[in-house]
Amino acid sequence: MRLIDIKRSINIAYENRNFKYISISGGILQFTNVDILRIAIGELVKIGFLPNEDPYDFFLATYADKINVDPNKHPQIEFKIKLLTSSIEMLYQWINNYVTTEETAETINIKLPQIHNIEDIIESCKLINKSLSQSVAEIGGTLGFKQLDYGSSWIIISVGTTMAAGLVMSIAQAAYFVAKKYYAIKLMAKQYERYAMGNEVMKTIKETNDKILKEEIDAQARQLESKYYPESDNERLGRLRVSINEMYKLIELGGEVHPSLILKNDAKDADIDYKQLLNFNKEMGLLPKEKTSDNDKQPQ
Repeated sequence: MRLIDIKRSINIAYENRNFKYISISGGILQFTNVDILRIAIGELVKIGFLPNEDPYDFFLATYADKINVDPNKHPQIEFKIKLLTSSIEMLYQWINNYVTTEETAETINIKLPQIHNIEDIIESCKLINKSLSQSVAEIGGTLGFKQLDYGSSWIIISVGTTMAAGLVMSIAQAAYFVAKKYYAIKLMAKQYERYAMGNEVMKTIKETNDKILKEEIDAQARQLESKYYPESDNERLGRLRVSINEMYKLIELGGEVHPSLILKNDAKDADIDYKQLLNFNKEMGLLPKEKTSDNDKQPQ
């Protein structure tokens, strides 16, 4: 789990920490504002800080806003609730001093492909930079690095504006469709291999498949341009093709691009369900070393 997700859950728990309880007749504890107590407990269970055990599971299972609890049936409930309150305060101070990065509508979360060494990180970042740098700048954004998540392969980047963040997610969506097309073609190619066709036939099939992918990238680039720009421009189309192609490479290797929670809530269908790609039984590969040719350069 990413630190930014842990921070979000702790902050939600902190915002819902003002639950109350009093002792009434017979030592019964009366809890009020149980709805916010349930939210706080749920967030801390989600990040693994609290176990899903008594009394926490008891509060998670109720939908009442006020309940009476017999301590005889729930031993240590008062102690654990007091400990919960102090723990939320402590966690809030710790996480916000330790993880200073804040999610905004301009931040993008990227899961890198499988990382085996430092060179893999460098190659992943090259793909991201090549995919986004010119397209983000052209729409008025600025590409910046915010955070490498500790203990995971997630990074957070900033693109400067909400419009640029929307463009990045549109590029990722287009690249995702190209990746789906790629896996469908790959699956079909494996079927051809079973019939031991000759080298010339397989070469023709490969060339045809490459052409299909190229046409898909072009179609996605044109659709993307029409969404964000009133007029078409050949050089811009070339840059968008490069953006989609490089992002597709990242996704094909197992990378993922996600919006911040804020952008996801503001923009309908802003996120992408990468789990669907598992239906194609994809194989993770090693990151390709960057090769630059005249045909691969971004149009200026």
